[in-house]
Amino acid sequence: MRLSVIPLIAAFALVAGNVHPLPLQAQTGPKTFTFGAMFPLSGPAAEIGEEFKRGLDMAIDDVNSKGGIDGWQLKSVVVDHKGTALGGAQAMNQLVNLDKVPFVLTTFTGVALTAQPIAAQNSVLLMNVGGTSNNLLGKPWLYNDQVMGDPLNQPLAQYSYDNRARTAALLTSEDAYGKDDGIAFTTAFTKLGGKIVASETFPLTTTDFTAQLTKIRASNPDVLYIVAVGDTQGLLVKQARALDVKANIVGPLPTTGLITVGGRAAEGFVGSGIAVDPTTKDPAAKAFLAAFKAKYNTVPEWDAGTPYEAVHFLASLIHETVRSGGDPRSGAALLKALEAHPVFQNYLSGGQVHLLSDHGSVRALQLQQVKDGKYVTIKVVQPPK
Repeated sequence: MRLSVIPLIAAFALVAGNVHPLPLQAQTGPKTFTFGAMFPLSGPAAEIGEEFKRGLDMAIDDVNSKGGIDGWQLKSVVVDHKGTALGGAQAMNQLVNLDKVPFVLTTFTGVALTAQPIAAQNSVLLMNVGGTSNNLLGKPWLYNDQVMGDPLNQPLAQYSYDNRARTAALLTSEDAYGKDDGIAFTTAFTKLGGKIVASETFPLTTTDFTAQLTKIRASNPDVLYIVAVGDTQGLLVKQARALDVKANIVGPLPTTGLITVGGRAAEGFVGSGIAVDPTTKDPAAKAFLAAFKAKYNTVPEWDAGTPYEAVHFLASLIHETVRSGGDPRSGAALLKALEAHPVFQNYLSGGQVHLLSDHGSVRALQLQQVKDGKYVTIKVVQPPK
């Protein structure tokens, strides 16, 4: 029997310790492309983080099950940012300095604003799939698969005004999300002729809003505009109704927590967010919506769709970089590919998402209202041509 010389040489080298074994990736076939994701996995927004992760994991499974991208298999490192700016800085530093990733998905306005300078300093491409502040626009190395504050809040202001609301009160979180979206709603509502009669804020960790809601009740607004995340949305509407605040309640980015925590108090709430169209004829969007429903027995909301889109967009950036002879593990190479083709699939309502020169994006929005414990789409707002 003839023995192969190569295994014997490799074995001798390992024992002798005078040469290194072949890299593991070369031994096992496909190479691993590791990227980062920062989601709220604890705290009042944990259920949103779980939705983000569902979309992320589904996209990774989709790509890898089809052989990966040009010899690369995707792998994510998911870090909990806890829904805070400090948590965002800690998470981003870990991903950049320890995990050495060239690409990171981020969520939440304050988190993205904190992570962006770290990304720019280390040439890491940052894709925001959740935060909505206008201040996220025009930032180097940061792009947004999310609609920003002005277009997100204008339909809420218009809906409120069209339904005879002439006065509004604001109750917003004391972070960049609450501040900036509150400004966006105020600008749109007052431009229509409405008046702001009260404006209250609360720290992110607050669970008792009695003081703020008592002041708001005294102002007797036609509409109460709230900015909060996850379970906090439910707590707000529940306490508002318990304190006999009679105003219609509206706000951006409604979540499952609004209904599960708010219960009957959530009835009638109107929220704005990225449009999801279960009746779409677009093959790619139709396939994603059907696969998600088959796996989780529900139609996905925007917070599962945007990370799903971002991972597939990353796959296309890797492919383009490899095709042009670059190294996809370079954030600069990925950025170059993005700038050359800033368009990707809209998996929630069909068509394409176009990234703009200010690093924002254009896509359809929807207004949803809670009816009988479920979200019902009452209007779809198409993006400007």
